[in-house]
Amino acid sequence: MTKRKLSDTDDSNPKKHYQEIREETKPKKAQKKEINFDDDADGVDLVEQDGQDESERPKDRFPNQIPVKRTKKRKQTKGEATKPPTTKPNPDQRVKLALKYLKTWYKHRDEWKFQKVRQMCLLQHMYDQTQISDKYFKRLLAYLEGLTGASKEKTIKEAGQILVENDSEGESEDKDKESEKTDVQIRRERATQILRILS
Repeated sequence: MTKRKLSDTDDSNPKKHYQEIREETKPKKAQKKEINFDDDADGVDLVEQDGQDESERPKDRFPNQIPVKRTKKRKQTKGEATKPPTTKPNPDQRVKLALKYLKTWYKHRDEWKFQKVRQMCLLQHMYDQTQISDKYFKRLLAYLEGLTGASKEKTIKEAGQILVENDSEGESEDKDKESEKTDVQIRRERATQILRILS
């Protein structure tokens, strides 16, 4: 077996050669600042370590690496908003969309598509005559006939609670108000109609 000769090195000492290679590949040390409090200087002296100049140091440790741009994040001032506020439709607009959903279901079933949010809005406001008029309530009763699952059970339970609560209040009302329907009476009437359809 033949040995290869190391170029430009002493054949007798290969360890010395490997030490030289290791020292060449080591990263160079940065300059340190030394502060002097003498009156004659500006107070800062640069001291080089290992006698190497900054121009001799390699600029990139990994030359094949793609440079990454780093930008500082700007601090937000009080007047700025980071994201535009998400606009949620106000309650009146939600009810209008729910009524439009109900109208589509009633007149154009081929174009209608089930939307849980609209159904929940209708179920929340079905006892309020100011939100859902009598005309739309009749359509809602037809819609409720097809109601199934947990929403049907919840609606039956809610209508039953309204009837139980309003029975005690209805007996104590004055007979002078009989000519004008109150909100309590309207809620009771709607709850009984709902119970008839769903039971």
